[in-house]
Amino acid sequence: MHLYRDSSSDLYIHAKTTIVDAGFSDQRIYVGSINFSRASMDDNRELGIITTDATIVKDVNAVVTGDYSNCTPATDCSNYD
Repeated sequence: MHLYRDSSSDLYIHAKTTIVDAGFSDQRIYVGSINFSRASMDDNRELGIITTDATIVKDVNAVVTGDYSNCTPATDCSNYD
């Protein structure tokens, strides 16, 4: 797990995404608000989309990669909420 430090200047990221096989012919991506829990999937009103559109997969993958490069490994969670 990687996290952003608890700071008002950092992003608040609520959306979830799963990217599968980016750059390959069978690539696909899910983007949405669904938490990966039973309650979120079965009881809440959530929204998400799955697409295989190469441009969308490439663009979202670039954003996620950039976000990931700006956070730190959560080896000591005492500084995080």
